[in-house]
Amino acid sequence: ENLVFEKDYMLGGGYGTRIYKNIFLGFKAKYISSTLAEKYSASTYALDMDFLINTPTRYIFRIGVENFGGSIKYLSAKEYLPNFFIAEISKYFNFRDLFLSIGFGFRKSKDYSSTSIAGEFSVRKFPLRVLGGYKKGVNLSRYFTGLGLLIENVYLSCSFEFPSILGSNGMKISFTYFFTTPNIFPSDYNNKYDIKNNQKLKKDIHSNYIDKTKEKKFSPLHQKNENYDVIIF
Repeated sequence: ENLVFEKDYMLGGGYGTRIYKNIFLGFKAKYISSTLAEKYSASTYALDMDFLINTPTRYIFRIGVENFGGSIKYLSAKEYLPNFFIAEISKYFNFRDLFLSIGFGFRKSKDYSSTSIAGEFSVRKFPLRVLGGYKKGVNLSRYFTGLGLLIENVYLSCSFEFPSILGSNGMKISFTYFFTTPNIFPSDYNNKYDIKNNQKLKKDIHSNYIDKTKEKKFSPLHQKNENYDVIIF
């Protein structure tokens, strides 16, 4: 019979807002429940805070701190959750209707640090995402892969972790509901961003063309020329 050494559950809610142009500030409150060796259980609350910068060149920079104020107690000893400093950078690429995001991350606490690389592949107007990556810690490195599903404001993902040498496999399932329409995923970000800007560009070009046509029509130098090119957008 296999013994599950550790099982964790987390329930959280977050809020983010724009504080200046393309700079955003976010908070997440979470409830964590942990069980060791299927016998000892404990729970706690904690708070995360993040700064995110979304650039016009589709780079995203993230800096944050996790686990403010959380402490956990399995038996008699009370331990505080490690405060993690997080720094990440990711980049979106699009090839017609194909989208790829690649990110690099760094996590650091008092006694632990890790680096990671991850990627997500998606197709425009198709809800399924393919996830994968590699994480290198102090004493253990792990590979992970999984699938994500985005339908309207609901995002569901399931991923599996495999140790590079020895160790136990892990599984992570997450469910997220967005109260506003999400545009942080490659296909949705590019689709909405490009459509909005293309429409604005077409409107500006069309307005400039009409203004120039009127000027040309009533200009003394062009009174005899009433043939105009037609541009259709």
